[in-house]
Amino acid sequence: MPDPIYKPATVIFAGSLMLQSMARPTTAVSFEASTLRENMASVGKHYEQSIALFGNKSRLIGSLHELAEECAEEDWDGYGACAVHPVSVANAESFIRALPERLELPELSIDPDGAIAFDWIPDRSRTLTLSIDASNRLAYAWIDGTDRGHAAVKFENGILPTRILSEIEKITHHATSIWAS
Repeated sequence: MPDPIYKPATVIFAGSLMLQSMARPTTAVSFEASTLRENMASVGKHYEQSIALFGNKSRLIGSLHELAEECAEEDWDGYGACAVHPVSVANAESFIRALPERLELPELSIDPDGAIAFDWIPDRSRTLTLSIDASNRLAYAWIDGTDRGHAAVKFENGILPTRILSEIEKITHHATSIWAS
């Protein structure tokens, strides 16, 4: 019997991308478009609750909501920290969903200004920190040995900017190659 021309994981991943794209806000304003978008978002939420289908991203989104709940009030740290804005949480969720499956997932924390921080720290000499708030701007900084820098890019429509993807891969790939040799 011939092998199937598709792999189940590929079909699941393609379906996930389709759900995400159909659930995003668009310029369509009809009742039907609105209903379709709401239904796709609902199906997507159920999909994301499955560790088997959505993987560790489900756990990361759960951790995000726990952190956001802990930091929802002004002065949550006792030193005047700003509360986390619900739009910041939504932007962070979109960012997590946009991360390719092949990437190592980051650690999460809340900054005193209410922004959500994503940290990739493979070792002492390599780190990337990215900050997400209620705007569509992603501020990030990195250290890679003696190379260091910072920048900001736009994050729109739930699409991961190529520059961010490249920086994350660069930082996390180095750590893998060091331990693999």
